[in-house]
Amino acid sequence: MLHIIIRVDASTIIGSGHVMRCLTLAQRFHQMGHEVSFIMRAHSGSMENVVEEQGFPYKMLPAPERYEGDGYASWLGVAQSEDAADTIAHMESKRCDILVVDHYALDYVWENALRPYTKRIFVIDDLANRHHNCDFLLDANLGAEQEGKYGGGLLPLHCHTFLGLPYLLLRQEFYDTRNKVDSIPRSRSKGLSVFVCFGGSDPTNETLRTLQILAQLPQQIDAHVVLGASNPHRTDVEFFCKQYHWRVYCQINYVAHLMHASDCAIGAGGTMTWERCYMGLPTLVVAIAENQREDAILHDEMGLIVYAGFCEDITDEQYEETIVHFLSDKQKREHVRAVGRSIFENEQVEEMLKVVTASVAAR
Repeated sequence: MLHIIIRVDASTIIGSGHVMRCLTLAQRFHQMGHEVSFIMRAHSGSMENVVEEQGFPYKMLPAPERYEGDGYASWLGVAQSEDAADTIAHMESKRCDILVVDHYALDYVWENALRPYTKRIFVIDDLANRHHNCDFLLDANLGAEQEGKYGGGLLPLHCHTFLGLPYLLLRQEFYDTRNKVDSIPRSRSKGLSVFVCFGGSDPTNETLRTLQILAQLPQQIDAHVVLGASNPHRTDVEFFCKQYHWRVYCQINYVAHLMHASDCAIGAGGTMTWERCYMGLPTLVVAIAENQREDAILHDEMGLIVYAGFCEDITDEQYEETIVHFLSDKQKREHVRAVGRSIFENEQVEEMLKVVTASVAAR
């Protein structure tokens, strides 16, 4: 049995995606018989309750006194050297066979400091914008396998990379639901069933903005509204939905079932893009973070989604027009559904995990 530590954060700014995919990874390692624990920093919306609910032990690093720096660097709240020292202190004397790090604000500086305390370092990244000192790197985004993305000396020569959709980490519920999809009846709602989700935190409250537009449409809408545990607007969203008898779900473990029960979706980019594609759910995507823009444009060009634009750039009038067009064009939605489902072939997550764990046993 190996001991695996995962260093990851969630917050109202970072969102929930990093923690959720690390929980998926943790579950897969646990199924292989390994011990997994988490180290997280106490940001607002840090989601340690979700980690605990899924049965994994965790340690919390102190909340930052202030946030400095630009862009992703500000997400950490402290200097990398301080975070490294805090992490080492919270590892205590317990051995660490594999240290997983999923954080846009951490790079080789942090990894160099942690190198003496673990046998292997496994980085999850998709930005390819900084140097790493790691043994394994996972980037499961579409096109990550294209030559040169991690060139220019970003990775050490010995680093084993896992690139592209074959290594995508989906929660087990998606495999289970899709495998028995024929036996699960679709919703027989009188109206169009729309799955609405803008990630774990949705700081600009795109959820409520979308629902207000849907409520004004002449056609009957049955909305499935999913919020993350760190969403600060939950009360407002629930109050609004109650007027239309729309259900609001918070941090549930049957998202795949709701996706299957829906005709289409409106939501953010990011990891959930692949979950919706896997379930054959055609989606109108609004980018809610800078790192979602480029991917959303590419995915729209490929026919995987319909892209509405960046949340700050779209006026309410433009957004309403885009939603109306999306909901009225069934032929377009069916095309998006077919393209999305077609990209999932040759899944290799199990093989990846075997390579990672075997490297420690062979050491």
